[in-house]
Order: sequence, then C-alpha cells, then structure tokens
Amino acid sequence: MESYAERREIWQLPDECVASLATQGTLETWPPNALAIREGERGNTLYVIVTGSVRVFRAYDDGRRIELNVHGPGEHFGEMMMDHGLRTASVVTAEECVFAVLTREQVEQHLAGHPDIALAMLRMMIGRVRALTHTVGSLEMLDVYGRVAHVLLGMAVEDGGRLIIDHRLPVKEISEQVGATVETVTGILRDFRASGYVEDDGDGMVVLHHPTAET
Repeated sequence: MESYAERREIWQLPDECVASLATQGTLETWPPNALAIREGERGNTLYVIVTGSVRVFRAYDDGRRIELNVHGPGEHFGEMMMDHGLRTASVVTAEECVFAVLTREQVEQHLAGHPDIALAMLRMMIGRVRALTHTVGSLEMLDVYGRVAHVLLGMAVEDGGRLIIDHRLPVKEISEQVGATVETVTGILRDFRASGYVEDDGDGMVVLHHPTAET
C-alpha cells in the first residue's frame, strides 16, 4: 500500500504549474510561526507554496488545537475563498516560506485559460478530501489511546524489521492531531512505555508492539 507521503507527491502541483501561477501572483516571504489564514475570516487570496511548509489547524474555545494537515512546496491553501465563503481553518507557517499570493480574480482568469492547471488543482483537492475522510473515519473508531497509537505508527519507519521513530517526539503536535491535552498525551506515552509497547532510543523511539486502545 502506498504511503501518505507517496500519495501526497501525486497531489502536488507540477513545477510548471507552480511557476505559471507564481507569475500571476505576488511573491511573498513569510517568517516561521506567522498566521497566514485565520479561521472564520473572509478571504480573497490563494497561496501557492514555493518553498517551506505550513500547518493547517482548527482552534477551539477550550484551548485545544487540532492539526488537520501539513502542506509543502508545490501545494496550495486558501482555495475555500473560491466560493466567497469564510475560511474554514487557520494556517500557520512551520518555517520560513515563500508564497505566490493570488487574488480570486487572478486565479479565475488564469484557470480559465489553463485547464491543465485547473485539473491539477482539482486532483490535489480530491486527494486532500480522501486523506481527511480516511483520518476522520479512523479517529471516529478510536479513543484517545488509539489515536495516539495511530499517530505513532504513522510516524514510524521500518528499519531492519523494527519500527523506528528517529527523532524527538513532538508531543505538542501529537496532542493537536489527536485532540487531547499535552498532559494527556504525555501520560499515554508513559503508559505505552510501561506496558512494553514502545521504548526510548536516544532522541527517538522504537515501537516494539502495536499499541492498542486496550492499554
């Protein structure tokens, strides 16, 4: 089965499409942790990522922040403005980014004359809907323990028959993805270690057995 990363490569806009869109918009450089889009606002701009990456999330009144997606070079965000509606999520830069920023009018005019780019953007949006549907379906079937396990398994890479997470666990990011507090996720990871499902390996972690919601 192809991985999420492999599927995402298929959704990315070809370089020539990114270059074509960039010529129509304004190139802007944004610093890390800058809020590009705020949920609930009315927008009139589409952002094409030339370099860097962004995180898409929804924030709740109780302080929770649930991450919905991460987009990188060759992808775009802000397309919900095409129906003149409100922004449905917030977007923050994960690192320094260069965007090609286009107005609704610029996008509509350019796509009218370039159906190949319109098709590539449609393919990308279909891919995002598929991924989001899969994620929502999985989360509906799992409790918090299972959701954390789901994220860990998605981060792990097989190496010599072992599932390894070769970097320090981003507990805050995991908490945002599963919709739980940092304290809750920290406690679940502690339980996973005590139960022998995972063990620390330097800055990373080894998944010894598939963690389950029955811990």
